[in-house]
Parts: sequence; C-alpha cells; structure tokens
Amino acid sequence: MSPATWTSIGRSVPFIIVAILIDLVWLGAQSVTVTRVTDTLHVRAPEFRFLQGRVLAQLRDGRTARLDVRLELLGRASGPMLAQTEQAFNVSFDLWEERFAVTRLGQPARSVSHLTSTAAEAWCLENVTIPLSAVPAERRGSVWMRLVLRSRDDAPARQTDEDSGFSIRILIDALGRRSDSEAQPLILEAGPFNVN
Repeated sequence: MSPATWTSIGRSVPFIIVAILIDLVWLGAQSVTVTRVTDTLHVRAPEFRFLQGRVLAQLRDGRTARLDVRLELLGRASGPMLAQTEQAFNVSFDLWEERFAVTRLGQPARSVSHLTSTAAEAWCLENVTIPLSAVPAERRGSVWMRLVLRSRDDAPARQTDEDSGFSIRILIDALGRRSDSEAQPLILEAGPFNVN
C-alpha cells in the first residue's frame, strides 16, 4: 500500500472507533427496561455494572462502600425531569466466600447477603423505585430514564498493628483517596418507555 493509503486509513480509524463505542452504548441501553408493578415503576439494567474498578478494590480492601443511586424520569432524552427518587446503600464484601452483602439505608432498612456482584447490582436497582403517581398521566406514553450512581468511601482504611499511629502507608492512603466531590458518577440514560 502507498503512504497515502495508510494516511487515509489512519484518519478513518478514530471515526470507526467512535462509531463502535456509540453502537456499544446503544446496545447496552437497549437492555434497560422500565416496568410497572402495581403502581410502582422498577428499572432493570443488567449492563449497568458498578461493583468493579475503584469500588471493588475498596471492598476487597475490607472497607464498606456507600452507593447513592438517583433514578430520574425525563420527558425526553436529556429533557426536563418529570420525577425522581434517591436511595442509598452500603455494600460490603466477604473475602472468604467472595460474596457481597447490601444494606438499603433509610426506613425501612433492608439487607441481603451472599450475592454475586451481578445479583447485588440488580438488588440495588430493584430497590430504587418511583411511584407511578409521580409521573403526569399525559406523559406516561413516552418517558426516558436516567440512573446516576455515586460511590463514597465513608470508612477509613483498615489499620494493622504496624499501621497504628503515623506511617508512610497511612499518608499514602490519605493522599491517594479521592474526595466525594472528585468521584465521577456513573450515568445511564435510556428510553423511550411506555409506563401506562
């Protein structure tokens, strides 16, 4: 191939990568469902994975992770909000069994344990619901939903006898831990859904 052909191919590679990423996001959004159970709206999003990366490392370090989940119903994609709800969870990890335990905070508090990461994520989303009455009747034929998930590390890192007092390890942990304001939320938006 001539150098001009390679240059042409090199210029089109970023566009191909962007197109593939857009397709993957679109496919992931297609697996999201909003269902009505009696007078309550529930969301299922099996591709919305959040017990991984920094959160999973924190859990494997023996610390509890707090997850704040906000569910918003929108009039259109990135449009005006029709209704919203928020729910907080504490998640911990059993190193022996390699299973997760989740506690829904607030009243009434609920807990579940011995879950895989996929089951723990699904349980969290099942416990974030919006009453159908919060959505105006004339807007129920076509709504979009947005999930916003923030993770927080409320608990300090575990200390061993060697770490008691001041040490380089404690200093590194303190400087390396990002504050809540720096933590980037995970956001998933999908739709439209008919919730009549």
